[in-house]
Amino acid sequence: MPKSIESLPDVLTPADLIDVLPIGRNSVYELIARREIASVRCGKKIIIPKQALEAFLGLRSEAGMSHV
Repeated sequence: MPKSIESLPDVLTPADLIDVLPIGRNSVYELIARREIASVRCGKKIIIPKQALEAFLGLRSEAGMSHV
């Protein structure tokens, strides 16, 4: 069952996005690669601020987000 955005932690993984968005794994990684969703690479891991997901969905203004 998909999770609600409110229940997500402040820092997400690509797997979290797959649980929330109605898209598959490849689509999530394409959004990240095209920088449509802001993310940070920490070694081999990719982390996504919850604010970046909210901005992508239009739930939050990107002006309130610092550039990551």
